[in-house]
Amino acid sequence: MDRGGTAPPRRPAAAARRGVPGALLAVLVAAAALVAAAPPGEAAAPAPPGSPAVPPAPVPPAPVPPAAPVPPAAPVPPAAPVPPAAPVPPAAPVPPAAPVPPAAPVPPAAPVPPAAPVPPAAPVPPAAPVPPAAPVPPAAPVPPAAPVPPAAPVPPAAPVPPAAEPPPAPPGAGVPAPGAGYAWPLLPVPVVRTPFRPPEHTYGPGHRGVDLAGAPGQAVLAARGGTVVFAGPVGGRSLVSVQHDDGLRTTYEPVTPLVGAGAVVAAGAVLGTLEPGHAGCPDPACLHWGVRRDRTDYLDPLVLLRPPRVRLLPVPDPWPA
Repeated sequence: MDRGGTAPPRRPAAAARRGVPGALLAVLVAAAALVAAAPPGEAAAPAPPGSPAVPPAPVPPAPVPPAAPVPPAAPVPPAAPVPPAAPVPPAAPVPPAAPVPPAAPVPPAAPVPPAAPVPPAAPVPPAAPVPPAAPVPPAAPVPPAAPVPPAAPVPPAAPVPPAAEPPPAPPGAGVPAPGAGYAWPLLPVPVVRTPFRPPEHTYGPGHRGVDLAGAPGQAVLAARGGTVVFAGPVGGRSLVSVQHDDGLRTTYEPVTPLVGAGAVVAAGAVLGTLEPGHAGCPDPACLHWGVRRDRTDYLDPLVLLRPPRVRLLPVPDPWPA
């Protein structure tokens, strides 16, 4: 370095070796020379306070020496030639396939011997001629039938007198179909101790049923099939009521029931057992058996046990042929 602290310019050869272009290198060298030729400046003393600022003295331009010629760059040696690639050897030829040997000849099939000739069938002898049937003799003539004499006229039947009408029953004793499937509620057939006595009016005195002699604990039977509508105590006595399909209702008392309301019973089914004692009955036990059509129309139960009556109709005169 010189006195002014400025580094000397680098040599062009070094710049050339670093690969700097020639024009740019010349400019850099000229600038370095100007800096080196400038006189070193003295340190300026600080201006007293209040003094006017003094502009710096102009620096005369220093002549720039001409740049040293840049030596030409060394020529680049040509690249080494690339050796040619080794030739690829040709592929080995594929050997031809071995010839297939011909197939062995198939021996011809053995000849089939001809079938034996079928002998001709034996001739069928002709059937023997059928002799003609013997002639049928003509049938003997049928003699005409004897005339049937006319039937004797049937005398007209004597008219049958109409059946005598039964005496009218007491009030309340009639039923729609007497004897239609009803039976005794006690067996064997009991003795009637008190008969049916209809009242003169709806709420009058009377005996609305029959009292049948029995024994305490005797089985009480359904007089006809139906549905139990009540079974239990009423007014200090126990009874069973059965509704039948003909619109009638039978009542049995005093009875300890063995069935409940709603039970469907058949004719002869056990409804309960007979309890001892009954008002007006001379026996140890009596069954009061009642029948009614509605709430107030009471009927005689014994009418239900009578067989149906048969009426003969008169024969029309004359009798149709």
